Amino acid sequence: MRKFSLVVVFNLVLFLGAPFWNCGGSQEPPTGQENTTTEATDTDGGGTSVADTSTTPGPEPTPTWEPDPSYEPEPQGPTPNTPLPIPEKAPEGLKSMTIQANDVALGETETDKLHCVVVDNPSTSDQMLRRFEVMLDQDKTVRRMVLSLDTDAAAGEVDCSAQDNPGFGQGLTPVYVWVPGTDAFQFPENGGILIKPNQRLRLTIVYNNTTGQSVKDKSGLKLFYEKPADKAPRYMFWTRATNSGTLQSGQEASLTSACEVGQKVTMVAGVPYLGPQGRSYLAEIIRQNGAREELVRYDEWKAGTPLKVFAFPHVLNPGDKLLAHCNWYNRSSETIRSGWKANEESCELFTYILQPTSPDICQAATKPGKCAPKDGLKDTPSVPVTVTFEKESDPFKGYDGGENFDAVWKFDTYDLVFEPTPFASYLKRDGVFATGQVKTGSKIHVDLKVDVALEFGGSTYPYSVTISFSGTPKPRETPGQFTLEFDCKVPNDIKDTTIFFYKLTKTEMKLGFKYELNLQGRIKLPLTIKLGLKRTTP
Repeated sequence: MRKFSLVVVFNLVLFLGAPFWNCGGSQEPPTGQENTTTEATDTDGGGTSVADTSTTPGPEPTPTWEPDPSYEPEPQGPTPNTPLPIPEKAPEGLKSMTIQANDVALGETETDKLHCVVVDNPSTSDQMLRRFEVMLDQDKTVRRMVLSLDTDAAAGEVDCSAQDNPGFGQGLTPVYVWVPGTDAFQFPENGGILIKPNQRLRLTIVYNNTTGQSVKDKSGLKLFYEKPADKAPRYMFWTRATNSGTLQSGQEASLTSACEVGQKVTMVAGVPYLGPQGRSYLAEIIRQNGAREELVRYDEWKAGTPLKVFAFPHVLNPGDKLLAHCNWYNRSSETIRSGWKANEESCELFTYILQPTSPDICQAATKPGKCAPKDGLKDTPSVPVTVTFEKESDPFKGYDGGENFDAVWKFDTYDLVFEPTPFASYLKRDGVFATGQVKTGSKIHVDLKVDVALEFGGSTYPYSVTISFSGTPKPRETPGQFTLEFDCKVPNDIKDTTIFFYKLTKTEMKLGFKYELNLQGRIKLPLTIKLGLKRTTP
């Protein structure tokens, strides 16, 4: 379930009529707003979490990101899961060409075979790709087709057996992806994707023969194109892909990929994708004011789910976030890894958008804070925050230490646990994100930034809270505990007596500590911060 909350910090000051814009906020609220009180409720950010690490698959648990209607705002905007209407025939007057396999031989049990063919540009002038049609020959053998623009390879069959991400990568610009269930695609009006004379077309086919017999395949695509019309809209293929990580047999895991856009993005259509162990999927937009708009939702994803091209009549503005929540449960007896192969997992969203002003859709990640390590990460992406309101008797159970060594760690999960308070009524309960890093070794660096929002009087006010500090660790007698001899603190109200709790392995780390947010010297809000981290350095 989702657990969003940090903004409760600011609510207390408003309730008592005290100014709070010197406590990490970036914007002053209006005065004279009427206050209301509602019951605080647990919420969740849907970050990566492992709920079951048993070695034998058992009953499937509830997806960790599954929303609870008691607190999550109802989605607004267009209806999700709406198929995009595609004309049955291409518009008259368009030219066409085909690109396809030439009797590719497949063994009766052959899986994960890659076949690539490159063809020359059909014209010596700019052309607009307007429509794609699928030509399936052996339909029980083709698992995916990717059409890309290629400026490197010569025309003909290309050995692409060593590709890590078929159809994507250096020198390739993907423009179309077919997965089972989808059909023809045609851009609206007279728009399309521009292809330059120096760009060839590459078709990558991923085979997984399930026929039980040796066959030959001639599958491919039929492309429709024309000379670009004046002021014809130009589109771009844009994908959001996230790795599932490693899933042990019987393990359940959830992951949320977040992109905060830095420019206006006009969406057109898209296709979601999960692998065979996928269980549920949600793609949504979180507006700056906290409003939710769902794009695609599968509460019960099944292996082999036939997919569709869905309409995305949405416009994202700077500061809006596009999220994809994916949930897996490894029903097999084998360990599953992330990747493109038939027995591997991924979390993907393929979309078409109007050509943006810059190809860098997502805003640049947050730059390090004052106390961040100089040899650490130069930018740190956002992760969702799980926030709860409860008093934990033993919040750091299992934090039993480990050998401290030089390493830089990025956030994997981020938990904020507030002691119960009645002053959470102004909390905007969606869209809490954090960014930052930790460095271990002879000096410990902790650099955190949390984006929150306050809502009252019909308005929403975004804020950023920064906690950044570093110092020399002083181990305590109890394993898994240390204090710091600080040499840098932002803000300066973190106590010198703060005890830090940790669990450290070669690849993963848990770090937790108690913190007290001090608002204008009048209100002190105790909370527990628990960080799950992945090692980034070799």
